Amino acid sequence: MLFKKLPIFVILLFANICVILGERDLPAYYPRCYRDDPDLNQCLLNATEQVRPFLQKGVPELNVPPISPFYVPEVNLQLGTDSISYKSSLTNVTVTGLDTYKFTKFDFDVKKLLFTGAVTMGKINIKGNYSIKGKILTVPIEGKGQLDTTVVSSNGSLVQQAKLVTRRGKTYLESEKTKIHIDVGEVQSKMDGLFDGNEVLAKAADNVIKENLQEIVEEVKPAVEEVFTQIMEGILFKSVYRIPYEKLYPLHNQKS
Repeated sequence: MLFKKLPIFVILLFANICVILGERDLPAYYPRCYRDDPDLNQCLLNATEQVRPFLQKGVPELNVPPISPFYVPEVNLQLGTDSISYKSSLTNVTVTGLDTYKFTKFDFDVKKLLFTGAVTMGKINIKGNYSIKGKILTVPIEGKGQLDTTVVSSNGSLVQQAKLVTRRGKTYLESEKTKIHIDVGEVQSKMDGLFDGNEVLAKAADNVIKENLQEIVEEVKPAVEEVFTQIMEGILFKSVYRIPYEKLYPLHNQKS
């Protein structure tokens, strides 16, 4: 059989989070970085630390929800490969630990409108309701119940190509393409309710998952990366990019 990898993802988020209409302004308490500053990249790197307490609580001016805990109503994943094939749905998902981020790089090439970043994450916990049906290696897997997954550590990188667009006479940044790459360290996961409580089948599946967890993580990683990309674009970037470019990254001579 020809090897196939077809990750399909759907994220359903509340409309008042994902869709933000009208012009916005950067909150007064947010750090400003000027696009003609020779130390722009250092300013941006510093800003990632300065905005942490605001992101933890959420930024109502931009309709950005709190990032820890971060709530996702539903995530649907489907994957088909030679070794792993499944359809899975997660609902009422709560993610804690996203505020443990530490950017080691956050650069903005103004001429190319290209953003690049590198980040390390501390412990992240994911809880929610799950349903799954499929096959992992040679073992069928099916069930629904409670999911509790902890990612002990991870590293990530971000590349975003932006472009300038004009709306109602003002210039805005807009994402043209975003790619997020994730390298996951140790993962601990527990799924209650596999095989409708059949302990023998559940234990067999659990053993296979534990023994091959890193391989499984690598297989599903592309789908997870797409999910994180959609979350970033749907919430953070769409929110920030409602701010006119001249306000988001002004020139020094525009400073009030």
